[in-house]
Amino acid sequence: MKKIVAALSSLAVAAAASVTAFAAAPRDVTRIDRSTDPQSADTLLSAEIDPAYILTIPKDVKVEFNALKTDFGTAELTQARLAKGKCVQLRVTADNKMENQTDSSKNLPYRISGETDGSSAEDISVTVCEFTKTGDKLGMFINITQEDWNKAYSGEYSDTVTFEIRYTGSQLGGSIIGSGTGGSDGNG
Repeated sequence: MKKIVAALSSLAVAAAASVTAFAAAPRDVTRIDRSTDPQSADTLLSAEIDPAYILTIPKDVKVEFNALKTDFGTAELTQARLAKGKCVQLRVTADNKMENQTDSSKNLPYRISGETDGSSAEDISVTVCEFTKTGDKLGMFINITQEDWNKAYSGEYSDTVTFEIRYTGSQLGGSIIGSGTGGSDGNG
């Protein structure tokens, strides 16, 4: 009896070992077997890379008394992975007057000017700047006339400058600085 059980067990193991396993083909594959003609197929490889950028803007800046032109710093596109025809758009907005902190009726007017390698803008407070590649930059300056300094009351003055940044389609045709309101193309 033991010999019969051992023989049957051996046959069961041998039969199980001889069975070839065929897995069901996954859905998104091309199957090539012996009957396929031709014996080759193409596979498309694809990848999608999201746009990315880093735009640096100036930190707080102190304007010295009687300074006619103060370096405000630089807005610079330090890293960029942008789609063709797209840009990082910067719009600088400000009240263009610093308010006296003890008497809000007293103001010190100023204007922000900007310079790039190829152009300059006398007043960028309503100007749109477009950055299209790493290294694009805009140098900015705070300008206060001597006449306005002479009229100013003593005290501390301040104002907030807002830097609005959008990823959008280029509207300036390759120029970094352009006047306008920075209308939307729906991609911002």
